[in-house]
Amino acid sequence: MKGKLVLGLCSMFLGACGGSGGSDGSSGSGPNTPSARLVGDFFQQATACDLRVANTSVQIVVHKKDGSVAAVHWPDSNGHLDIPWPADAEHLTLIKNTNGALDIDTALDFSGEDLGIRVSYDASLNESCECKTLVVDPSQLMSTYPEHSIYLQGNKVVESSSRSFCKVPGQQYSSVDLWLTPSQSNDNAYGALLDINANMEQLELTPGMVSGSNNMGQEVSFYEPYGDVDYLRVYGLNADGRRHQMGTPSPLYVFPGIHSNNFLQGYRTKFLGSTAEGEMTYHAARRMKVTDPGQMQNLEIADNDQQLLVAVNALLQGFDSDSAVNYNIEGIGSGRAGLFVWVYGPGLDWSIDGPLKGTVPDLNLPPDVETLFETKTISSISFSSSGYRQSGGINELRKQLATESRSGSKLRPAFFDNYDYEEIRVNVY
Repeated sequence: MKGKLVLGLCSMFLGACGGSGGSDGSSGSGPNTPSARLVGDFFQQATACDLRVANTSVQIVVHKKDGSVAAVHWPDSNGHLDIPWPADAEHLTLIKNTNGALDIDTALDFSGEDLGIRVSYDASLNESCECKTLVVDPSQLMSTYPEHSIYLQGNKVVESSSRSFCKVPGQQYSSVDLWLTPSQSNDNAYGALLDINANMEQLELTPGMVSGSNNMGQEVSFYEPYGDVDYLRVYGLNADGRRHQMGTPSPLYVFPGIHSNNFLQGYRTKFLGSTAEGEMTYHAARRMKVTDPGQMQNLEIADNDQQLLVAVNALLQGFDSDSAVNYNIEGIGSGRAGLFVWVYGPGLDWSIDGPLKGTVPDLNLPPDVETLFETKTISSISFSSSGYRQSGGINELRKQLATESRSGSKLRPAFFDNYDYEEIRVNVY
């Protein structure tokens, strides 16, 4: 399968693909025990609310060390999977085929464990959500705060208008975030979380909603040693997910009286070159928890584009061979979890993750999937090193993600507070 992935990419990396293939290498997962099991739960979820139904069509492909297919399984009628993890199993691939569109996730150096709850989204389920339409009237707020801009769920409100809100039948509506940002630099920002569960047809935005001391916003200022940040955003996090999310070029505010978990995230992009076949760019991002909004935030976005480019070149040298390919990105950044590869195209989304140092085998997929894959066109491929400045590598990250998925809350554990990410991306013309 690697041969198709490398088409159109080699010339982008200055002929790097002309080298030799890798050797067998060693796995980081260790031997599997006879008692190891693979468990997981698979659902499809609406996009308008959190309604879920069992997904029984996911193919669970167990690979041997060389990438060959050892077995293929499917969830039961409840979307549940519980199977023995074979002693010779080394990698895992999950495949969703939606009317010919492939969504593939591969985990390298994987040991039998809990996959957690795996969700894919299906807009056709939205008709099963319970929705109501409210007339949002901002007139009182506009009259009291004429020098402020008003936002509801991230959308600017300039006049009365109808808005739809949806929920899972029998459950509560999620909180709705409201905020006001000033046009004058010496003025205050205000925010609130609104409860819309009452029987109402109109949502009147009033000054009393933002009059308390807890409703005051604090502007976030930051320091970034390289000074070339392209974009910044902030948000608060609660059990309903991200709230009060705003981005540059406007001033950024957090609301510590509303959210005890506030975050600042910055992005950097560099153009690395182009040929007739496509272009190559470098992307880096850093997310940090804002514990004291009154202090200057030291963002420290990584800047290792040349190191990552060398590592990707070395990886690509073996991608056009039929043998396994060794790689090592351990020396890039600190506290990273692993290597992440994404392959995109029309009707194609394939993600591959593995440890910081390991081996990419010549992965095989079930014949019907390989046949369909060969019809796809690759429009971009990316290689990234990322993590949360935590120890434990890819295995700990997988464990934390599985535990989080079963928590029933969108308030992420502290493990995920500090995100650190670098990527080389190739867009194929």
